[in-house]
Amino acid sequence: TPLPSGDDQRDLTRHNIAVDMRVEIVDPSGEVIESEHTVTENISVRGATLFTTLEIPLGRFVRLTSEQYRITVHAAIRERTTGADGVPRIHVEFIDKEWPL
Repeated sequence: TPLPSGDDQRDLTRHNIAVDMRVEIVDPSGEVIESEHTVTENISVRGATLFTTLEIPLGRFVRLTSEQYRITVHAAIRERTTGADGVPRIHVEFIDKEWPL
């Protein structure tokens, strides 16, 4: 039997949870260049999709902080998309730790 095709094949479950987060773009010295408060569209232990108005290029690293979960993680921008609702999103991969779901 063939496997179903599609872009949403992941080995980890994505949970459709709105987690409040602060996205920070930091320079090489660790100074915050830009930041934004936003929420996730979905999240897994290794990545998330977040709504954003920030123009963050693919491959760039960001720092994500959630007061709700009391955690800060570093993530890489793996994709940028715009939903049917017209709202831009970034798809990130957590690179220094897993998200505590």
